[in-house]
Amino acid sequence: MPGERSRERSSITAVLLDLNAGETREFLPAPADDYSLEFSPSGESVAALLMDSTDHRAAVYVAGSAALNWRQIGSLHYDQDRFGSYSSLISWSPDSSSFVVTEMERSASGEESEEAYLRLFVAESGKSRRLCAAKTNAEILWSPRGDALIFSGAARDGAGGERGLYRVDIITGEIVRLITDDAFSLVSWDSQDDRIYYFGSYREVATQTAEEGSKKNMQFYSCDRDGNNIRLFGASLPAEAEGWSLSADGHRAVVYPGNGSPSLVEFGSRLAAHLPIVRRGISN
Repeated sequence: MPGERSRERSSITAVLLDLNAGETREFLPAPADDYSLEFSPSGESVAALLMDSTDHRAAVYVAGSAALNWRQIGSLHYDQDRFGSYSSLISWSPDSSSFVVTEMERSASGEESEEAYLRLFVAESGKSRRLCAAKTNAEILWSPRGDALIFSGAARDGAGGERGLYRVDIITGEIVRLITDDAFSLVSWDSQDDRIYYFGSYREVATQTAEEGSKKNMQFYSCDRDGNNIRLFGASLPAEAEGWSLSADGHRAVVYPGNGSPSLVEFGSRLAAHLPIVRRGISN
């Protein structure tokens, strides 16, 4: 498993730890100012983006996860806002054959423009193509069949450039806006009922005190692949919630509390397995 990031001057290193032998070795194929790693769903491949801050480009690598036979298959301008956030920048297809990353347009002087794209890489051949013009601010999820993906952010190509939750056809690149509000965090695209689960912020709670300011009231929703039949699950989530984790069976989700919150929030993540919300106390 990749170890923690360690900095020496401006270079970042990832270390692979063998849990059986207790040995470590370098994991990244080359020095980098920052990086993003993601293993394929099959566990047999790994993709990496290695960022160079001097030319504002990220080298794209793939390798077999056992041999770590890294090979560079591309280079692109990276999304500076997302690098360093420790969120995933690489989204693998369900069959582990390809993955999607976000790339930015830059001028000759290296200045970042407002243009951003989703680029699809085929892992084996190294070939790539732009799917659509879009800028994401959350995870990218593939459909269980691998024929489409969804993201939260802004898109062009006939979608008007407005913010929302979008679906993109993998073959044609066609974009459809599913909802007009941002999804705070995408949870899953369920293979059993073909529904999309996400945290949203449809309603805003006004808290005008100096200590709290204005917070959004996060709710857990699901919708079908066309953005219809939106369902709300349970009560509101803590406004200060910092993240979520889905159980291995996909039937439960837990929200991590933020500062000042004394509890975890657990709830069912599927309609058929819906559970009442339970707050579990934890020590500060």
